[in-house]
Amino acid sequence: MVSDLRMGHDSARQAAARIRPNSTYSNELQRASDWGQVSGRSMVSAQVGDVVTGKVVKLQDFGAFVEIDAETTGLVHISEVHRDFVDNIHAYLTEGQEVEVKVVGIKEDGRIDLSIKRAEPDWSDEPKPRPTAKVDKEFNQRLRKFMHQSDMIQGEVRKRKRST
Repeated sequence: MVSDLRMGHDSARQAAARIRPNSTYSNELQRASDWGQVSGRSMVSAQVGDVVTGKVVKLQDFGAFVEIDAETTGLVHISEVHRDFVDNIHAYLTEGQEVEVKVVGIKEDGRIDLSIKRAEPDWSDEPKPRPTAKVDKEFNQRLRKFMHQSDMIQGEVRKRKRST
């Protein structure tokens, strides 16, 4: 069945139509055909993990679209712009600015997820352990003493108010 396909003369969509509609191969051809129509290209130039220089072409409240080559544009979500919380992306980026980005994902539909903060050389994907406080074994004893003294002082204050 597949050998009957004339890929040189047929589009991937026409070839997929001749194969059983629910077959895995047909679905893959359909996705490849749809992706090619949406993106206007047949291959993504960057791979996951690549760090490349790109140009910010459009800013939105949710992130920035960065062109990493003449045919490829990806999205840097606002949470991937800086290590700190970013409330206003315009405070960090401007259109036309060149930035180093890391390709963090390529979705099935061809959309590319990028990150500026992960492109930094000192970035570590492993979270830093939080410093733990030393256990104060005497805390409960000091708290009991404080509460007792507080009760005593409050009792004295009440006695003075009653006597006046």
